Amino acid sequence: MQLRRFDESDYALLVSWLPTADDLYRMAGTTATWPLDARQLNCRTANQTLSAWTAVEDGTNQAWGHIELVLRDRISARLEWVLVAPFARGRQLSAPLVEAALAEARKLGTEVVDLLVNEANTPALHTYLRVGFRDCHEPQRDRKYMRRMEISLSPSVPRRPSI
Repeated sequence: MQLRRFDESDYALLVSWLPTADDLYRMAGTTATWPLDARQLNCRTANQTLSAWTAVEDGTNQAWGHIELVLRDRISARLEWVLVAPFARGRQLSAPLVEAALAEARKLGTEVVDLLVNEANTPALHTYLRVGFRDCHEPQRDRKYMRRMEISLSPSVPRRPSI
């Protein structure tokens, strides 16, 4: 698999992978509104702190995933909008997708990456734990069903213990 920069030519494909408001909410939380459209994607990708990628299959170049990294400061970032296309689910692609984005974060000098995940999204929780994220056990005041998870990319930053 490879990551290539997400651009306008990918918009329709990403939107097609999110056929319902629930699908959009599961991926984007409150950072997008239904129906997702080019205006929202243009605004999002105009953010200078955001790197967005489309995951493609080696050889065929078929797109099957989407992932974003938002730089928060010079050493920390947040993973957002992690999505495996419906036709590609069940093929164990989510962990390599997340690992590829973490490799990009390392190239940028990022030491800590966090994310928010809906606690009901069991497959995503398992993926993030398998990749090395740890549950921060911090209540999210305005997002009571969300869990914050974090991973250290630098040996100098200790990982938070998992409780």
